[in-house]
Amino acid sequence: MSAFVMDKEEVDDFRQLIPPEFYEGAKRGQFFCIGGDFMEEPAGALVYEKTKGGNLLRSIYVKEDFRRLGIASDMMEVLGDDPVFFTYEATGDRAALEPFFDAMDIDTRRIDCPMCYLSLKDIEKNLEMFGVFDVEEKGTAFAELDLIQRKSVMQWMVQNLNERGEAYEWIHPDSTFLMEGKKVKACVLISEMEPGLLSVDLVYSEYKDFRKLMGLFAHIFINIQIDYPKNPNVRMIMTTDSGKKLYEKIFGNAGFTVPVITAV
Repeated sequence: MSAFVMDKEEVDDFRQLIPPEFYEGAKRGQFFCIGGDFMEEPAGALVYEKTKGGNLLRSIYVKEDFRRLGIASDMMEVLGDDPVFFTYEATGDRAALEPFFDAMDIDTRRIDCPMCYLSLKDIEKNLEMFGVFDVEEKGTAFAELDLIQRKSVMQWMVQNLNERGEAYEWIHPDSTFLMEGKKVKACVLISEMEPGLLSVDLVYSEYKDFRKLMGLFAHIFINIQIDYPKNPNVRMIMTTDSGKKLYEKIFGNAGFTVPVITAV
């Protein structure tokens, strides 16, 4: 019995244990996957993302025949000592998480984090209310950066967001950045969770002027309207205090909060 971080080729061996909405992202390197096996048979899979605040679990699953053998605990231990965040949406059993952490003698606390499912029309309404479309500086989409700037972005992400870097080998082309030379001053990173469903993964800014950050959202909105004419939903979750403030400034009371378990 063992647990290990999968490489992209090993993801196929555990495909039946990974929710379909995360499979393509795992193959592209957007998500990390940890596999648990029993006598060389795939028995469990854990899907997670590296975030600024720690590890955000997207899914954890063990085959029924292999439960209560310590496979889930082994997979959790592979995560290391970083804080762990888990949204109830990541599992079909909403009551399963806290007892699981209790059994592992891990202290937990519940925090309410902003999350929104907003149509592009709702986003447009908020951006227009703030006059964001009139902001001159709207940043540059990743697909529009020159080669030197792209390399600078990748180096910045490895140094600041993920010491390993694999999760950011692929960046959504509409992710948008404000650069000063080679330095990243602000960015909004997005990813495609599944066809027609986008996730806002990171909002970062060194500026006190929130309008600069909103200008990035305006740029993304314009590009998304072209790429996704049928108006997908945009999903956002923030698990840090700074993220909550940015969320409230940009979206106000739109959306809702969800309980998130943190295990430290």
